[in-house]
Amino acid sequence: MIMGEIDQVSFHLDLQERSSHLVKITMEFVAPCDNPVLEMPSWTPGSYLIRDFARHVQELHGRDSEGKLVNIEKVKKNNWKVQVNKGMKTSISYKVYCYELSVRTNYLDNQIGLLNGTATFFYVCTTPDMYPLKDWKVTLSIDPLDFNVVTSLKSSEGVY
Repeated sequence: MIMGEIDQVSFHLDLQERSSHLVKITMEFVAPCDNPVLEMPSWTPGSYLIRDFARHVQELHGRDSEGKLVNIEKVKKNNWKVQVNKGMKTSISYKVYCYELSVRTNYLDNQIGLLNGTATFFYVCTTPDMYPLKDWKVTLSIDPLDFNVVTSLKSSEGVY
């Protein structure tokens, strides 16, 4: 394991199911502890209400570095425990339904895609203190003839 690798989370977004308002997300990370927790935020900056972004998560699956399915247990409304050992490279795939046009949620169709990070991405927490990992990479799988990407994130060849 490379130093710093344990603190990195990578996301790959696939918009091929946009006509169904679904974005497929593959998340990869090295488990920072035994049985890390994935958390979907329940807030977004500028909005002072508790939100239920996790309700849009579908088809959540996990695999270890050998490609074997791992058990994922929902432990709270917006928390899932991934049963892997510390240091294990883990891949999580899930879909998010994106059909609410607002400044705090996601919308996706054949014409436009508006994705809000807090309504799209999990963060990885260690247990029991729930310390979230900080360094993320987002890779978009988009036909450049279909969409122009506009973001304030730094980018280099489709990685943000």
